[in-house]
Amino acid sequence: MIAMALIAATGLAADARVTVGAFSRGELDGWEEKQFKGRTEYRPNEIAGTRALAAHSREAASGLYKRVRIDLAQTPYLHWSWRIERTLGDLDETTRAGDDYAARVYVVVSGGVFFWNTRAVNYVWASRLPQGATWPNAFTANARMIAVRSGDALAGRWVNERRDVREDFKALFGMDVRHIDAVAIMTDTDNSGGEARAYYGDIYFDADGSGGPLARLIVRFAPGVDPNSAEALSAVGRAVHAEIEYVRPLSAGAHVLRVRATDGASPDELRRRLRERPEILQAEPDRTLRGG
Repeated sequence: MIAMALIAATGLAADARVTVGAFSRGELDGWEEKQFKGRTEYRPNEIAGTRALAAHSREAASGLYKRVRIDLAQTPYLHWSWRIERTLGDLDETTRAGDDYAARVYVVVSGGVFFWNTRAVNYVWASRLPQGATWPNAFTANARMIAVRSGDALAGRWVNERRDVREDFKALFGMDVRHIDAVAIMTDTDNSGGEARAYYGDIYFDADGSGGPLARLIVRFAPGVDPNSAEALSAVGRAVHAEIEYVRPLSAGAHVLRVRATDGASPDELRRRLRERPEILQAEPDRTLRGG
């Protein structure tokens, strides 16, 4: 739907990393609204200490899109994070009546004035269809759907995603796409008459899918923080704009973590951010442990 609304796109030079949505900073510059039926509310918000873009839809369908030209030969990997409260129940998502999703992220290749040449890939959090399923959009043959997540098993938790957009266009359309022209998000419930709440984290493209420079740190946590909790690490990571992977414990209450910025920050900047967090007592480079 949003794909059909995009006719022109602004240019952006290719780089090793291109940030499209800096929602963790409350920024919506360049994002435009497209309404289809009613209005989904989008606004910067905070959930469990994490800043993001909150979406609330009640029998409505509207989305946000950003015209941005991405060179997939340079930065083919799309990264984003999202969180839903729950899916929309037992929908047949291959039909128009079931074409609703608690969360979705689009990438769009504009056909310009030849709107019938527009193509879009929709990465969705499906209600019923299994993770990994693909199918044509119920409203237009120019859009294809991919169930990146499905069901409620991970509802209420942040999930980080990564997709090779160029390869997805090849697989779904048989097209070797060099550029995309827009990115969009939408939480919609108009066809099923339901209600959904979702949260969108930062959206960006990079060259190799790594997400940025990797730092290996020795960290001591404040009392009451469980370093083995994926939810706790995710909350800290979102607060400092990073993906955090637990490696192993050390003596004296220290832990080894792998930390990668989601906004292009250097390892030194990541350490500074971590040290400012109340959950962290100490964050130092791991200069001796290189294994594991």
